[in-house]
Amino acid sequence: MESFYQGQKDIFLVGVRADFQAVEDQAVKSVTSLEKNGLLNSDTTTDGLFTQMSNVTSEGNSVVWRHVSVAGLESLSTRQAGGQYPEGSFPRGWETVVTDPNIQDASQVVVPDERMGAESSMYKAALNRAQKLILATRRKNHGDPFDVLNQAFVAPTSYASQKFVGKGNQGLDGNFTALNEALVTANHKIAKTNAAATGSSNAVGVNSQYSAFDATSFYAALEQATTIVDDVGLPMPMFGGQVAIVVANANGLMRTAMEINKSDLKPFVANNEVNVMAGLLGKIVTSPYLTNSINYTAANTQNKKWYLIDTASQDPQVGTGLIRVSFLPTESRVERNQELDAITYKVKQSYSYAWCDYRNVLASLGDGSTIA
Repeated sequence: MESFYQGQKDIFLVGVRADFQAVEDQAVKSVTSLEKNGLLNSDTTTDGLFTQMSNVTSEGNSVVWRHVSVAGLESLSTRQAGGQYPEGSFPRGWETVVTDPNIQDASQVVVPDERMGAESSMYKAALNRAQKLILATRRKNHGDPFDVLNQAFVAPTSYASQKFVGKGNQGLDGNFTALNEALVTANHKIAKTNAAATGSSNAVGVNSQYSAFDATSFYAALEQATTIVDDVGLPMPMFGGQVAIVVANANGLMRTAMEINKSDLKPFVANNEVNVMAGLLGKIVTSPYLTNSINYTAANTQNKKWYLIDTASQDPQVGTGLIRVSFLPTESRVERNQELDAITYKVKQSYSYAWCDYRNVLASLGDGSTIA
């Protein structure tokens, strides 16, 4: 019987066993399935929901990326003919500061020259070390955006990593105390009062409890979006056009989203009532990373949560307000270590994920728990 050994760093040991008749590359297979296998033909990535930002400026690279909101006049005053013009009040909004966390995603594989030369050509392709590093990077970049949503209901001080940043970490009205607001909460502050105001909630619920996802709560969320106000308290109705929905791949949420979006008639209603919400969802997204965060946090039980994202009212610079700031673009290289007679494969990157404004996002934990 031939010897068999499966090492930690490299599963094939030259000369230990004969060539394999078939080699399945699970690294390729698993990443491909993650990116392609959408439940009920859903989208599997957050492409388009997160805006890609660069830290490169005309003066060079910057270790701090800043975004500031500029509010309008609180109100238009009045004057009598020949009288003085009243002074307008121009409050300064919140400022989001994304600092280079100095945390790089990085890895390397070192292979002796002798080992490279002795490997059977039959499984050289499966042992493509450079490819494995790129695949691991793709998986990481696929999961990170979903962790922004996984942490949407907690304050930024509780985020799992410095790579995640919340809006308003420089405060309002020149107040440099961090707001520490969750992305989804009933108590968002606005610049006019530096306090929560009516129309500042983006948590979807009834009687202060998160709503489960169905046609009724979906429409209630759209109505709630019309009450949103800007930083001076003036109406800023959102979600009036195409809407993206992100749901956990559990509890039939994906099926419910499809039924709402594609049924001409209301699902499971005997009276053949017209489904007026058909076609409102332009992008339907689900992912295993909404219930199993491989990157930072353990598997969670929040498998009823759902998010609506306004993709029609996008800021020209930061899109939906969900951003990915690149401090070090993905870089891979191959080096030779002369002293060891070895080849080293390396990959590294550095990104931060942030949200700049809550108004493009409505969400619910969907479990009937109390809204914070």
